[in-house]
Amino acid sequence: MIKRRRAKKSFDEMGKRWYDFDSQLEKAIYSHLCWTRVKRKISRKLTEDLKFHSYQQWKCYIYDKYQAYDKEKLDEFSRYLNQNIRNTKPSLKYWAIMATALITIAFTSLIDRIINIKLSADIPIWGMIILVLVGEIFFILLLFSVIIQTMYPIFDNSADENLYEDYKEIIDEIIRTKIKEENRLEKESNANT
Repeated sequence: MIKRRRAKKSFDEMGKRWYDFDSQLEKAIYSHLCWTRVKRKISRKLTEDLKFHSYQQWKCYIYDKYQAYDKEKLDEFSRYLNQNIRNTKPSLKYWAIMATALITIAFTSLIDRIINIKLSADIPIWGMIILVLVGEIFFILLLFSVIIQTMYPIFDNSADENLYEDYKEIIDEIIRTKIKEENRLEKESNANT
């Protein structure tokens, strides 16, 4: 787990150094744009000029930021964003596995408890009912807590994946624009000679 955090941190540092892409700041900007919850510490980093109210404003911000990059550097940045998208997917797969396991454990445990309580004849009927109800309420609360703790990072990764996909889409659009401009200049150059 520690190695993964270090790898993510160094991957994020590469984004800052090579592409001027501060993932934490960009996530805060994107979260503000999409009206999703942002940690207070991160939202304080946002100045008023980074609080966009439309997708078009955000797109112009990215265009202005990366328009000066050459096509090759933008290609590399697009690949960097693509790798970020790939890095978010394992946690979504993890959630699918965890949800299945948690539901299976919950139902199996519930059935086992009911069978075990019915088999013990020395407990009065009201005692069994109260014991089952209290036990199941406790179990459901515990299961709910585990699910919430497990799902929170997944929702966060979903937002990260959306950020990277939208960012990549805009960067790829800038690349296409640069290719069209190069082709146009090449045609003009060929026409003049």
